[in-house]
Amino acid sequence: MTRRFGFTGTWRSLCVIAAVALGGCGLETRYGVEVWRLPESGRLPNAAVDREGTVHLVYFQGEELGGDLLYVCREADAKAWSEPLVVNSEPGTVAGVGPIDGGRIAIGRDGRLHLAWLRIPAGQIFYSRSDPERGGFETQFGLARGDGMEAAPAIAADSEGSVYLFWHSGAGDEAKRRVEMAVSRDDGFAWEVPRAVNDEDAGACNCCGTDAILVDGTLRVSYRGAGEARLRGQRLLTSVDAGATFGDQAIDAWELEGCPVTTSDLSPVAGGAMLTWETRGEVGFSAIGGDIERRAPSGRAAERRKHSSVARNDRGDTLLTWSDGGGFRSGGTLHWELFSGEGEVVGSMEYRERVPEGSVAIAVALPGDHFAVIY
Repeated sequence: MTRRFGFTGTWRSLCVIAAVALGGCGLETRYGVEVWRLPESGRLPNAAVDREGTVHLVYFQGEELGGDLLYVCREADAKAWSEPLVVNSEPGTVAGVGPIDGGRIAIGRDGRLHLAWLRIPAGQIFYSRSDPERGGFETQFGLARGDGMEAAPAIAADSEGSVYLFWHSGAGDEAKRRVEMAVSRDDGFAWEVPRAVNDEDAGACNCCGTDAILVDGTLRVSYRGAGEARLRGQRLLTSVDAGATFGDQAIDAWELEGCPVTTSDLSPVAGGAMLTWETRGEVGFSAIGGDIERRAPSGRAAERRKHSSVARNDRGDTLLTWSDGGGFRSGGTLHWELFSGEGEVVGSMEYRERVPEGSVAIAVALPGDHFAVIY
């Protein structure tokens, strides 16, 4: 059963008292990598893992231009997802056309959940947060509106009460699009006026996704540029002063006249972050913080590799997941590869079953040096 807007009990207890078998059991475990399915008809997962190892996950369900955002969680030793809970208080206000859509989730102060999503064609970003006193989620509200919004926003939060939201917008010339930021310093209650944060001549590829992460006081945002409407390399924004200023770094060049429809993924590691992205039909990953040393999966793909996700465990192993043949709508064939801390390939897997159309697979690190691939 899916419930809309609210539950009885504390936020933490939801994962305990409402756990039911909803199709989220692991399909198999190899090399310490579990494969989890979303609840029935779920697409576009996005997850955050708390200090206790609980996976907090949101996913899309419904009509492409007018669906809902659902929340589930799964404690470290649980065998199934909790009962789904609808996040958006206004039904049908979440876009879920393809991999750049869906919702985003971040964990803030005292374990509070912060969520954001895009509604198209209205071009409006909505925000909500968990309500630890009454339970469930607060009433959604529109935080930003703009021309040419095509991709879901990125969100990050810290333990001091700051919440950061990023998106890119601008009608017409992609070379003039900007990455914008809205920030709250009181757990998402009040928000500062949005402002542009990327280099003015970098542009922003309108149908490519963004991601954001905040680790040890360093805020990072990945996005694809569109300078001169052809310089579409991956870029990384970095701030070490709580979003007051940003450096904008081009980390991988790619000249292309049209939008490649790509996603990127940032994940936390001790003292830094991991980033995965696509260039010229190949995905790769690198640690962020020093020199960029991009590592690609082994072998050669029969089809274009797309929509990758990366996670690193406490032992230093790295899991990369992606789809072969994925595109704007096609989910592609699910793959993952596991790398040791020394960079050696430990294991890999290709699944006959395809990622659902208009969706992606994600990787998360679990307690005990295990991983999960969720799709």
